[in-house]
Amino acid sequence: MIAIFNNGLNIIILSWIIFLIYWLISSFFTKKSVKKRNWIPRIIFILLVILAITFSKNSKPAYYFLFGFTIFSPNFFVQAIGSVLTITGLVLAIWARIYLGKNWSGYVTYKKNHELVTSGPYKLIRHPIYSALILMITGTFIYYPSVWVLAILIVDTLIFLWRIKKEEEIMVKLFGKKYEDYIKRTKRLIPGIW
Repeated sequence: MIAIFNNGLNIIILSWIIFLIYWLISSFFTKKSVKKRNWIPRIIFILLVILAITFSKNSKPAYYFLFGFTIFSPNFFVQAIGSVLTITGLVLAIWARIYLGKNWSGYVTYKKNHELVTSGPYKLIRHPIYSALILMITGTFIYYPSVWVLAILIVDTLIFLWRIKKEEEIMVKLFGKKYEDYIKRTKRLIPGIW
């Protein structure tokens, strides 16, 4: 077990690679979008994650060149927590993506014959994929607490909050009272809290 967490960064990199491969493959099995959206924000997000992981892996030259320091020096237990959070986020992301099925979109839009999914992780929170991504980035930051990863965590969280607002506006228009009732019985990102 100790050997696994000593290679926590490898676990984190592997988690992100699994996430990206799964997302890419599953994106081919979705319903058609009613409206096409700009794909540039998604590409930027993926590039930021790859850059953060790359810089984390090659910490000395990359970080000293870009920022010169990390925020704190994590010990073994802190890195183990970071690894566990990243893996937990990965599992939640895949679980949510499976339940969302063909209704998933990388854009703020809706699909033809869109269905409201309220089972699986969607029974607990309305946006489990965003929760999962925030958890994965937080785990990455805890394992390797660089200014770069913290910046990505902050920027992506703000982007996700904006997307949540836009997505919920679309869902209310699409499903009306059914979605409003769903909002009343669930939280946005953290079960029972927020």
